[in-house]
Amino acid sequence: VVFFEKNKQISLVLGKKKIVLFEEDLVFKTSPVPGWSVASDGVVTLALDTKINNELLMEGVSREFINRVQNMRKVADFNVVDFIDIFVFCNTKTQTSIKENLGRVMSEVMGKNIVFEKNKPNISEEVEINGSKVYIAIKLNPHNG
Repeated sequence: VVFFEKNKQISLVLGKKKIVLFEEDLVFKTSPVPGWSVASDGVVTLALDTKINNELLMEGVSREFINRVQNMRKVADFNVVDFIDIFVFCNTKTQTSIKENLGRVMSEVMGKNIVFEKNKPNISEEVEINGSKVYIAIKLNPHNG
């Protein structure tokens, strides 16, 4: 296609016969491919697979959870070096996502302990993560330095 765009013609050999096709002989039609995002600047074309697998989905959910906890820390005016305990009530998928990425979650939010509650904590913040309601409560860990 790049050669054709540059020279406005292309030569093909079919059997033993050479055929030359010119710009007016061809029609290029582009259409989106499901699950792919494509961009071109005329020289370079980039195609990106936009399908989300389960691992990426779970990572995204855990990142959203981190964001919500960080916002709660900020509102509570905790110091950046304060360790916290986290109490969560959520559906099984969200819980699995957090657990699968627990090291990152706890490191980024300065979490010492996390408890997955069987009922909504009395004093908690309701947030939405990936279309599901999640209830989060945080408190300072009693062993802060």
